[in-house]
Amino acid sequence: SDGKGHTDIDLSPMALGGLTYGVYAREMAAAYQIFGNGGIYNEPYSYEKVEMAGNTILPKRERLTNRALDEDSAYVMNRLLQHVITGRTGATGAKGAAGRQLKKDWAVFAKTGTTQENNDAYFVAGTPYYVAASWVGYDYNKSLSDTQKTYARSLWNQAMKVVHQGLSPTPFTKKGNT
Repeated sequence: SDGKGHTDIDLSPMALGGLTYGVYAREMAAAYQIFGNGGIYNEPYSYEKVEMAGNTILPKRERLTNRALDEDSAYVMNRLLQHVITGRTGATGAKGAAGRQLKKDWAVFAKTGTTQENNDAYFVAGTPYYVAASWVGYDYNKSLSDTQKTYARSLWNQAMKVVHQGLSPTPFTKKGNT
């Protein structure tokens, strides 16, 4: 407890980062990108470089890269998370979400989630090019309406449609022996 009545005792919100202070969407995207990257974790960054008057004043720094999972496990998780989009056995939530905005033949893995009492909604998904996470909620616990719970997925769709302009659909590269 932090002395203000907040506690991190409940384990179920942990999967969404729904602890007292939580995680940022950027950190969620970084966590999930290993499933499309053969198990390699790349530290997230928010810029490539900053320029002023044609001069680079802040270059991209070296980022941490390490193996978080073996290639086989990452590939299996990628395939399982693709079922969220394709709607195969046991999949819930986002069936067709990416395909409506991206072309039908895009390979996409995804995970949806809401915290207890629908106070937050996440949509984390990736293509062979990019992984992004979007979060919708309130600073203080207030339940989202059924319509508001779809906003995270809609935000992801809108952003990914823009960043994928000019790119061709490609499958995830199979890594490992699975």
